[in-house]
Amino acid sequence: MADEIDWVRDTEFIPEKGEIKIMNSRVVLLDIGLFKSFRDNMLKIAGPVADQLIYLAAKEHAKEYMTEVIERSKITKLASKTGFGKKYIAEQLIQILAQFGYGKATIEKITDEEVAGRLENSAIAIQYENAKRPVCSQIAGQVAGGMTAIYGKEYDCEETECIAKGDPVCRFVARLKE
Repeated sequence: MADEIDWVRDTEFIPEKGEIKIMNSRVVLLDIGLFKSFRDNMLKIAGPVADQLIYLAAKEHAKEYMTEVIERSKITKLASKTGFGKKYIAEQLIQILAQFGYGKATIEKITDEEVAGRLENSAIAIQYENAKRPVCSQIAGQVAGGMTAIYGKEYDCEETECIAKGDPVCRFVARLKE
């Protein structure tokens, strides 16, 4: 990965205020168990619609956050100069999942209409066993929001394989919304 985005370098600890900032955005560190607890309790309260709520919230946040990251970082300028364009930006930004501890992300296919990728060691999926359906709705939402920010068009994302179901990796496909 190129070092246009370096989350470690761009992290600022401000102990006197009790703050952590990455690229000037305030963040908090959370135990991965909170994701499972949050999702499980949402399912108890809202039923099957809970995953859709989590997906939509993650998509909205990722769209806003990624738009800000793209504007602040050097990757947009570098992509324009080198001719790599939006595909290059997507390849750089997908590394956020790894650098924020969600797992090892790899883009397997990318076009203007679709991106397909896998996530190994998903911090969310590894907490579940024998799930009947994929559990990484938050990550799917983040991918959809990221693609929407990069391309300026609406994307939706589906998790097609999930470690929680017994698959070896989690796979995601984001497509241009019709």
